[in-house]
Amino acid sequence: MASTPSALLHRFYHRLGRSRIAVRIAATLRNQLDVVIRYHFADSFHDAELMDDRLLGLLGPSVSTFVDVGANVGRWTLALLKYAPSARGILLEPGRVSDELKRVFTSFPDITVRVAAGADREGVGEFFESLSASEGSTLVEGAHLSDSVRRLVPVVTLDAEFGRIGWDGADLVKVDAEGFDLDVLRGALSAIQRRSIRWIQFEYNTHWRARGATLLAAAELLKGYELFVILRDGLHRANLSRYGDYFAYSNYLAARSDSVDVLSPLLRKPL
Repeated sequence: MASTPSALLHRFYHRLGRSRIAVRIAATLRNQLDVVIRYHFADSFHDAELMDDRLLGLLGPSVSTFVDVGANVGRWTLALLKYAPSARGILLEPGRVSDELKRVFTSFPDITVRVAAGADREGVGEFFESLSASEGSTLVEGAHLSDSVRRLVPVVTLDAEFGRIGWDGADLVKVDAEGFDLDVLRGALSAIQRRSIRWIQFEYNTHWRARGATLLAAAELLKGYELFVILRDGLHRANLSRYGDYFAYSNYLAARSDSVDVLSPLLRKPL
């Protein structure tokens, strides 16, 4: 029986795999090509703020409840409130910037500020807080900046927060947890499985590697949602089978199947 093209290719790769020189060349090429992929997504990340505002403009009129995990000083929430001025929100921020966050939203009766970090469990966690850059603070050991100080902070799950405030879920959840994002999503597993969250925006970056988190694990958790990567020109359906994990700064949006149509003005071809 004649060999098929795939069998011949497999035989060729098998022979190359037995050559130390070929393996070294392949590893070098793979590493360089990985850099190209990372730059593609990372460069788009730097333009993402403009796209983020367009996205909030689309979602805002449909948002009555939201959660901002890793709220920092509230810039994302303030941007959302331009388009959803009557929305009720929960803001989670464990850092010292929470004092500023409370000051900013002291006159917003429908906004609840919780001095806590999002996680997959309730209790106390080790927080590595940067003294120079609040956005570099993280719960991921090994991903913190050199000037970080370690302290204990309350950690909460989104499922428990929904229960405490009497919500079934939320229209929009944003997660910016500097590598701890997958843990936060796991803490919302009940709401995700009930499909009681319409849209979930989360950040992906190099710190995911230190945490042992992957996009494939996130996609598995978010079954029943459509996953998009937010790039400079719009939303592209994530193609994890092609790109896998590249550990560069990106933003992703998970949309419940009945909430994808709202995104149509920003939908682009898959990558």
